[in-house]
Amino acid sequence: MAERDGPSVLIVGAGLAGVACGLALDAAGYRVRIADKGRKPGGRLATRTSGGAPSLMGEDAPWRFDHGAQYLTARGEDLRAALEGLVARGSAARWDARFATLSPDGLEPERESPPRYVGVPGMTQIAGQLAFDLDLALEAEVAPPARMAAQNEGGGWDLGDFGAADIFLTTAPAAQSRALLAAAPDLAAKTEGAAYEPCIAAMIGLDRRIELPADAFFVDDPEGVLRWAAVNGAKPGGPEGTTCLTLHGTADWSAARLDADADVSKYALWRRFRDLSGEALGGSSWPEPTYHRGHRWRYARAVSFVAPVYDADARAGFAGDWAPPDADGAGRAEDAWASGCALAAQVIAAG
Repeated sequence: MAERDGPSVLIVGAGLAGVACGLALDAAGYRVRIADKGRKPGGRLATRTSGGAPSLMGEDAPWRFDHGAQYLTARGEDLRAALEGLVARGSAARWDARFATLSPDGLEPERESPPRYVGVPGMTQIAGQLAFDLDLALEAEVAPPARMAAQNEGGGWDLGDFGAADIFLTTAPAAQSRALLAAAPDLAAKTEGAAYEPCIAAMIGLDRRIELPADAFFVDDPEGVLRWAAVNGAKPGGPEGTTCLTLHGTADWSAARLDADADVSKYALWRRFRDLSGEALGGSSWPEPTYHRGHRWRYARAVSFVAPVYDADARAGFAGDWAPPDADGAGRAEDAWASGCALAAQVIAAG
């Protein structure tokens, strides 16, 4: 790695926004460090595995679930180029799956499919490989930092256990970013227009391979419980010999159960999938799950947006899927990438 002699930067959040921002600043000569409280980078580009040989890091696991973001689309050329680079290295692949809408009336196949990318062997691989050469601190909880006096270290940030940095950036969800920016209240206030929907996810593992008429299902559920189901084994590099299903609840249903036990709610999602599948998927023959876990995504999908901001006086800024350029977003993971790139451009322009 080349030596960097530019200003030091701490970025909170190793999801796509933080990684995109970090890559751009690193390329411009900034000394970048990214901190994330998770065990792996990626944020909602998340993969959970169980079983398999520890030395293979889950690649042979019989139970493997992308339980957050299911795939990436890439309308922007820079993200598409980054993903195609991962495809060339075997860390990502195009997911040319059979998509359909599932409803009580049956299945309606998707007529036009945009290019979709997935990590290999799981979604977390995308952020991990993109950030491979960056300085990452994982399982690292960053407390709201304090601003240093202007005459001390150029008016940077006191990061407590993380030392100090000239520039402090956050790509955490809006509410968390607002708390982290407490020492820059005018900047923190600019996050207030962003909001999220939650999602409760269920990971269902069946001990044999079940052939289904589609690989991924947008769900039209008149009871408002289920909105998505996917077969992880249908993805490139997915588990073989088992059936691993990821189920996502609707936003309203999830919000009503957000503070309940996610492992309790998982049963409702599984029952609803079995009921909806019915004859369309051969649901009457579903075996009982061997693996069954729930997960609560409090900040699953951004639904209202602000623009990314860098405050040159405070030497701080924010980005995220909730802060796409021009506040024009659709709640997609690619909004996070565009936001991180835009924040980095603001930092570089400010000098």
